[in-house]
Amino acid sequence: MTLEERMISLLQQGYGCQQQGHLQQACEKYNEVLRLDGNNVHALNLLGLMALNSGAPEQAIELILRALSSEPGDAQAHANIALAYKDTGQLERSMKHLQTAVTLAPDNPVYHNNLGNILRDLDSTKEAIICFENALQRDQQNAQYWSNLASAFSDAGQYQHAVVAAERAVEIDSELPQPYRVRGDVMRQLGRFADACVCYEKAIGLAPDFTEAMISLSDTQRDMDQPEKAINTVQVVLQISPRNPFAHHALGVLHEQLGDRESAARCFSKSIDCAPAYVSAYYQLAQLKGRQPLEEEIVAMQALWDERGLLPSDRKLLAFALFRAFDARNETEQAWPFLEKGNQMKAQDAPYDDPSAATLMQKAALGAEQLRAKIQLKLPYAERPRPVFVLGMPRSGTTLTEQILSAHSAVHGAGEVSYAFDCARMASSLTGSPFPECVAQLSAGQLQEVGDYYRSRFSSIPAAASCIVDKTPLNFQYIGLLAQALPEARFIHCHRDPVDNCFSIYRIPFDEKQTYAHGQQSLAQYYGHYRNLMTQWQKMFTRRILDVQYEATVDDIEVQSRRMLTFLDLEFEEAVLDFYNSRRLVKTPSASQVREPVYRDSLQSWRRYEDQLGPLVVSLDAALK
Repeated sequence: MTLEERMISLLQQGYGCQQQGHLQQACEKYNEVLRLDGNNVHALNLLGLMALNSGAPEQAIELILRALSSEPGDAQAHANIALAYKDTGQLERSMKHLQTAVTLAPDNPVYHNNLGNILRDLDSTKEAIICFENALQRDQQNAQYWSNLASAFSDAGQYQHAVVAAERAVEIDSELPQPYRVRGDVMRQLGRFADACVCYEKAIGLAPDFTEAMISLSDTQRDMDQPEKAINTVQVVLQISPRNPFAHHALGVLHEQLGDRESAARCFSKSIDCAPAYVSAYYQLAQLKGRQPLEEEIVAMQALWDERGLLPSDRKLLAFALFRAFDARNETEQAWPFLEKGNQMKAQDAPYDDPSAATLMQKAALGAEQLRAKIQLKLPYAERPRPVFVLGMPRSGTTLTEQILSAHSAVHGAGEVSYAFDCARMASSLTGSPFPECVAQLSAGQLQEVGDYYRSRFSSIPAAASCIVDKTPLNFQYIGLLAQALPEARFIHCHRDPVDNCFSIYRIPFDEKQTYAHGQQSLAQYYGHYRNLMTQWQKMFTRRILDVQYEATVDDIEVQSRRMLTFLDLEFEEAVLDFYNSRRLVKTPSASQVREPVYRDSLQSWRRYEDQLGPLVVSLDAALK
């Protein structure tokens, strides 16, 4: 037997042992090959793959790098080392090796799929979608590829495509749990929480240890104001996986929203202990009101900041976390550069288009006026429950206002929901025109259909509730549609000092969809358009909009509470003055701030950064003239 034949025989024996689960014997055979040929690519690759599967990715990298030094064109080696780099958190290196594997073996669907997974992790959603589609071109019957494509579509907000892909995955393999979770994610994004729960429960039924689906179920139960169920679901996750950082994080959010800041802090700290690079936990910990960040927390965040491989999404959030930590310690000079950098990164990823924002609001007012002039017929008036929209700019006191109202025995607080947006989308579908142009084109019957749809979303509220509070700040854009589709509705418009309001927005890591939020000039411009639109709404619906100034509520909560309740035809109750003791969930960035009798220290908070906020002050002066 020649040397080459002996090595082939040993490789075959080792692979046979590996397939039968006899890993020690397999390693002995592969190492014997390496004693005969220290650079044998096949032995190095197989040993590397075994190291990877046994939880030793660093050893796998060392072995496979030796293989690649001898055979740089080995596609399988590039694919294997990519998995090892992924397990060590080196996503950029993983991506590069998978790109090489795809180039070397373009017909292998596994490589395209794995590259798509890495690109999703790197927040490159569009590129990930292309990779999953490439994988499916080569293997149409792979349910996992369809499920991965569905996840990427969901990440991109392409919910219809996500549902189609998830359904295709289920058609191929009805026992695969992942597509049910994707469907649940889509339903949750669309505000269809009960449907989302059904999907998550199906996924968990198929895979009882599917902790990701359990955490998503808990988040949805929190959305549905079912904190006890949500906590129980997270506790199940922690029984399965006691050091699951996402479960500790989810439990922390629940405690914070229920007003238990000490328990929340412990949970976020535990999350960091389990995953020291978990940026979201650092942010949640840093933004807890009344808590001084520990020195070791700041040191850890700064060390993370210096890491070159930090994901862009994590770096953006970490910038805001560092700002909040230094700001809490009154170290404004250290805090400001991080706030500015975080917003710059967000603005770069999602630039603000001021002409489009101005046009949208102008068309919203014009379309509502045209609809009012066209339709003289009064729509049916639903006496109870009355929809009450608490709106205005974000961070204008809407959460405080909702908490006060929701403490009343006849008021049901719905929190922030997407139902007004859904009504605008429905109007667009009925007319075949985009919002806001569609508003003027609605017939009386279609307008009634929109109103009935909104009312139908609250079919299971308490019988005693005579008012439903929808606290979604940016609903101010839809007042023209909502006021005419829901003639019984009332609108409470919250506002505060413009500079305070804009700075309060600037210091929060708002979603990139709110593009105006990430620049001082863009904030001022958008604020000016909002004020102009509210002025027009107030002229059109004078008796149905009540202005409530945040500073006035802080100065005399009882006077403002009585004003609001009178506006809603409700009797005054002392309970509204004790709103901060409510056990309701508070699902906004103000969660830890409205658990006090009155939150005063935000008044004129921008003055601490007055020197840095000059562009905002100047731009607001110009926008509000």
